Amino acid sequence: MWLLTAWMTVWLTLANAQDLSPIIDKIGGTFCQFLAQKSQIHRSFLWKCPKPTCAWDNWAEALEKHSNNTARTRVVLSIGHNGFGNQLWQHTAAFMIAESLKARLFITMIPEELSPNGVTPPNTFAGMNAMERLLPSEFQYQLLPLNSTYRELCDREPYIVFDRPIDWRNGTYTKDFKKNLLDIVTDTNPRCIKFLGYFQNLPLCADDARRLWTPRMFSNNTMKPGEHDISIYLRCMPRHYFFNSPEFYEHILNRTSHDKVWLFMAPECPSHIGKDPKQDGIVTSVLRVLYEKYNATKWPSIVSEDDTGMITHCFYYTFTHSHCINLFFY
Repeated sequence: MWLLTAWMTVWLTLANAQDLSPIIDKIGGTFCQFLAQKSQIHRSFLWKCPKPTCAWDNWAEALEKHSNNTARTRVVLSIGHNGFGNQLWQHTAAFMIAESLKARLFITMIPEELSPNGVTPPNTFAGMNAMERLLPSEFQYQLLPLNSTYRELCDREPYIVFDRPIDWRNGTYTKDFKKNLLDIVTDTNPRCIKFLGYFQNLPLCADDARRLWTPRMFSNNTMKPGEHDISIYLRCMPRHYFFNSPEFYEHILNRTSHDKVWLFMAPECPSHIGKDPKQDGIVTSVLRVLYEKYNATKWPSIVSEDDTGMITHCFYYTFTHSHCINLFFY
């Protein structure tokens, strides 16, 4: 009996030492939701986490309102990886977290040593190329001087908040997650909190996301779909990820009221379809349904060094006038 009592005492001591709930008010609603989704705090926080404050409306406010207390400097470094769409989400989530922590935000690209098996994730360079065209220079980590105090702080920080499947399968990372996070959040010394992962399904400030990205994406854009149009983004790369059949899109479009259907197509998509439907593959069969049944129109070509031009275009209209359906043929 005494052994059981002793074991319970040790267990409760460790549990209390790694209880993350006291830092919830400090880290804000977006980070809180992440911890709840990953079961690092009780799942009831999925409903109890505070709402994002949405206090920083744009990049200028992020520069102006981060804490200038040099004795307790906080820096958030968002490490982008994979394609432009993934990076948009990653860095928007980091913006919301930096706001809650009143931290200085920087954005960079994943280095080889943090890439799985030393191989840079697909589409990372194209995604970062687009990011560099959108980000104000003050937020680009690679532009910092080598002797910058921010760079020195982040370069010597070993801890990273990961959110990739490969990291959550790492027993050491999961075992030490709470201890390391408590240490970096409660430390009274200057610290750099690095984020590397997907961070999907987190609550973001939709209005802030629009203000962050869309004006810079389309400052010179004058052409746009109508308010009741549907925009469909096509990436025609079968077998890369799950893809949907023509029936899936028929199910959506048959139940949607719209004036016109626009197709935003990646460079690898076929420029035309053959006459014989029996020869259709999965991509061509979907294109045939969209062209012939719904009278879809291909959006005029967007000049871009990569496929990010049409990605940003569809992203823009998702938040403005038309509805946008992502048809990912990976």
